[in-house]
Amino acid sequence: LEEYLQRHQLQDLLHRMANDVARAMPSNPIDFMIDSLLKTASASGEEPALMTRLKDVRATLAQDQAAALALQTKAERLEKENAKLQYRIEILNKTLDDMDKAGGASGAAAPVGKLPVDACDVPLGHSAFSWAGGVSLAAPVAGADGSASCADSGALSQEPFSGRVRVS
Repeated sequence: LEEYLQRHQLQDLLHRMANDVARAMPSNPIDFMIDSLLKTASASGEEPALMTRLKDVRATLAQDQAAALALQTKAERLEKENAKLQYRIEILNKTLDDMDKAGGASGAAAPVGKLPVDACDVPLGHSAFSWAGGVSLAAPVAGADGSASCADSGALSQEPFSGRVRVS
C-alpha cells in the first residue's frame, strides 16, 4: 500500500487538495475537488476517462440533435403537404356538393349534346364512357341494311356519371 501511494504520489495530491479546499472554502467542495483532480490529470498529459466519456456523450448529443432537426424539418414539410391536401379535399367536397345541387350525381339526366368525338373514334386503352368524360355515348345507329353507322353516334345518353363518393 505504501509503495502504491508513493508511486502515484497520492498522499501529496490529497494533502494539496485538502489545503486548497480549506483555503478557498468553496460552496460545493466536491465540485472543487473534481476540478482540481481534472486539472492535475491534464497537467500530467493524461486524459481522464471522465473526459473521454464526456466527449463521447457530446458527439452522441450532436448526432441526436442533427437527427431531431431532420425529423422536425420532415414533420413541417408533411404538415404543409397535409394542409394542402385538406384544402383540396374541401374543394372537391364543395364541387361534389355543387354537382349534387345541380343534379349531376342524383340520377338526373346529363345534358344532351354533341361530343367533339364520336363513339367509333375512341382511342386504344379507353372505353367510350371514359373517353367521353364519364358520360355514355349513344350506340351507333343501325342503317337500313342492318349495319351499324357511327354517323349519328355522338348524342349523349341520359345516364348519371356516378354516385357520390365521400373521403373522410
